[in-house]
Amino acid sequence: RSMEENAFQFKPIVASSHVQCNVVPKPASAVIEKMVSNYFDEQAAVYDAQDAQVLKRKQYTQTIDLKVAACFQALHVDQPVKQVMHMACGTGRRAQGIQAQSGLDYAMHGVDLSEEMAKQATARGVNTRVGSLSSISPVLDGPSFDAVTLLYAYGHLPDEANRLKVLSSAYQMLRPGGILIFDA
Repeated sequence: RSMEENAFQFKPIVASSHVQCNVVPKPASAVIEKMVSNYFDEQAAVYDAQDAQVLKRKQYTQTIDLKVAACFQALHVDQPVKQVMHMACGTGRRAQGIQAQSGLDYAMHGVDLSEEMAKQATARGVNTRVGSLSSISPVLDGPSFDAVTLLYAYGHLPDEANRLKVLSSAYQMLRPGGILIFDA
């Protein structure tokens, strides 16, 4: 609610007072992905309800979803939106909501690490594959998508190399003039 400049003063750590070390080294990327997959498999049955109970998260996702729907509508003016890829589609609730808010009828595709969430997404009309975002092959998948989304999941990507690979793959999946939408 306010900003105060120069509120803190840096004081270097005295070498004898602290020793910085990694007590627990960061797990390998595959281990992190497995941890994320396990977590979302466990949460799949209650995820949407919990998502709605956290007011700030609910407001954030609703606002982003409206903006995405508006982007799809604007894109549709120039060239009809026929196919959308939702990377890390989760339960498909957001993909379904974005489609409804856009008023457009396009094929929804998705990929998610969690098998349990992917089942829900499929039930909601998202053609979903279970797998790692970093192993998506843009050559096999496109470039055929009018839009690719990566919402509320960028932070779950285990490292910079995987983040760059996923963004590159998403870009390669897009048809000329398509749009990539992600939040970080």
